[in-house]
Amino acid sequence: MGDLPIRNWQGFLAFELHYEMHILASLLVNSSTRKISDAESAKFSATRIQREEAFHHVGVLNSSQRKYDQPSLAEKVDLAAQLFELDQEGQKRRNPYLKEYWQLTNQAIATDINHLPRIYDAWWREVLAYFLDIPVSQLPQLVSVND
Repeated sequence: MGDLPIRNWQGFLAFELHYEMHILASLLVNSSTRKISDAESAKFSATRIQREEAFHHVGVLNSSQRKYDQPSLAEKVDLAAQLFELDQEGQKRRNPYLKEYWQLTNQAIATDINHLPRIYDAWWREVLAYFLDIPVSQLPQLVSVND
């Protein structure tokens, strides 16, 4: 993500949303579709890691949401535009990594998932709409993982 998280607090917030929320869709899909799995690792992941990760992700999102909700409506509109722009920059930077990660994951645990980029893009639209409090239908065109 380069300098995005250290540029300003909006860049850090865009990074956090990518780091905390983008990964959830992939984790959920991978855990449901993998064909290769170690039984003990799968049990540990289901009982400990997934719950703790979910708690952590929600905590970070709630903290970020409180900061985002503080400004006036006019400031919030401007902030949403800034966050959106930084988010799109971050997505462009992540795309090559995601494609390589999905390929390696498929090789490691046999998760050949049709249309994963579409699932990822749809999840991200929902996350942004929720966080920015903007209906999905009113979001600008997002950078796709396929771009």
